Amino acid sequence: MKRILILTAHPSPRGHTHKIMSAYKDAQEKLGNTVTTVDLYETENQIPFLQFEDIKNYVKHPNVIKFQTMITETDEVVVIHPLWWGGAPAVMKNFFDNVLTSGFAFSWHGGSLNKLLKGKTARVFITCGGPMWLYRLFVIPPFIAVWKYMTLEYCGVKVTDFLVCDRMAIADGRDERIAKYLRKVSKLP
Repeated sequence: MKRILILTAHPSPRGHTHKIMSAYKDAQEKLGNTVTTVDLYETENQIPFLQFEDIKNYVKHPNVIKFQTMITETDEVVVIHPLWWGGAPAVMKNFFDNVLTSGFAFSWHGGSLNKLLKGKTARVFITCGGPMWLYRLFVIPPFIAVWKYMTLEYCGVKVTDFLVCDRMAIADGRDERIAKYLRKVSKLP
């Protein structure tokens, strides 16, 4: 049995990211896994933007402590968000800026990186408006590098799946495409 934490970031609870979150959650719960969902746009989950004069005097926001505890207690982190301007929504970037901090997610000792979240896995599901060929050319390779190598695996979290759900803004055939992606995430072990 796995403990799964799903993080989603989209301002509309009726959007595709929330549908993907629900489909994945339902499928994992049917497998006997425990699933916790966090909508980063909900007021109670928001974290102020990172700001300090001296990092030694930085006081963590209570939500940072809450989310670090949740990550510590989970086996799998699932990140679901739309692709906006070549990146994740600012609320998700702010989450990772605040939560995956030195001393919690990683540390440096004698010039060596210590990945403090080893043993955890992650899945990344991204929705986007345009066609896949466009994203394959310009966006996906650097985006995979940012999520996989520069964020999650930097902290020891192994990325097992990276799914881009394309053409969500194109009305023709959208219902069939979203149904296909929902089936795909529902079948993941």
